[in-house]
Amino acid sequence: MRALLATCAASIAPLVLLSASCTAPIVPQFEELDFPIPGAIGRLYTHTTEPLDVNFMATRAATSSSRGDLKRITYSNLSLEWGVNGIGELGKRGGFDEVFYADLEVRSILGIWTQTWVHVYGR
Repeated sequence: MRALLATCAASIAPLVLLSASCTAPIVPQFEELDFPIPGAIGRLYTHTTEPLDVNFMATRAATSSSRGDLKRITYSNLSLEWGVNGIGELGKRGGFDEVFYADLEVRSILGIWTQTWVHVYGR
């Protein structure tokens, strides 16, 4: 019976450690990243939204928005990326004369699949 409990504990321990790291953020050094992923990064799943603007003092209220996305698959040293997330391009697509601010939303699963959305707001 003790051998069975020891075997079960040994097999469950790695799962507990991996799931605990899902909630504990890992903040990498910027030199380690070849792709800008802001904020806290979980080992299993990450979903963050952050502003792309640093000046919040005179931000006007937007009347419309536009969104673009960039997808990325990474395996070992091979990476494949596609999509559009340029603020100027998204402003043109949205028919904006003026862009007020933008947000960056990032979703990553196991570090293999990463999708970023740029939300652009303006008029």
